[in-house]
Amino acid sequence: MFLKFRGRAVLFLISFYNRFCLQSTAHGTFDFADGWSGHGGGEAEGQWILLRPFCILLGQNAQLRCRMHKSYLNLHLLQNTIFLGLLSSLVIVTIAFYILNVQRSFKSRFNSIISQILTTGYAIPGAIIGLSIMLGLKYMGDSYSVLIGTVFILIYAYIFRFISVAIFSVKSSLDRQPDMLDDQAKSLELGFFKRLIKLHLPINKYAIIYAFILVFVDVVKELPITLILRPFNF
Repeated sequence: MFLKFRGRAVLFLISFYNRFCLQSTAHGTFDFADGWSGHGGGEAEGQWILLRPFCILLGQNAQLRCRMHKSYLNLHLLQNTIFLGLLSSLVIVTIAFYILNVQRSFKSRFNSIISQILTTGYAIPGAIIGLSIMLGLKYMGDSYSVLIGTVFILIYAYIFRFISVAIFSVKSSLDRQPDMLDDQAKSLELGFFKRLIKLHLPINKYAIIYAFILVFVDVVKELPITLILRPFNF
């Protein structure tokens, strides 16, 4: 609606100017300060002529943006974007939450190194990640090349790119949780997955929701990976 209003406003400005500019060449010049003058030509008319190409280009730009706005905003593309964003965010937050709980329950140097390696993906540009995945699948053989252009490989690229966003968001909440809660759960003979579902998930639900929203926004606005690895006609 804003683009339509702006385009119509610019077209009205062009038509208003063309009308008075054409009249000024035949009957005199029009000045907003002095009104109509009785002679043709002059400095004011030269200023109007210099502004005319700028007004025409501005109106054509507004018309083009209106046509692009109508053609790109269709329901099919919107559904694909929302579906891919929700699915990727759910997978990324689930993996991040599981990794952090494994690191919390089974403290070792190996788990901390893996967690640090996973958080380096956000510093790599999306275009490099997309091209690296395509080249890697190509060199792995024809049996893996069929994965190019699938939703699976696209979500895998999103996981590598944005899992650090979910890890840092959830980790800040888990670090404030005392270890005494885990010790008490272990004394009640609750296993790892039961502690994950009954203890850590309810306590950190707001942090998980916050991480989900952040990842969803990053996935929706990530264009390089999507353009390189998206399925055909998606």
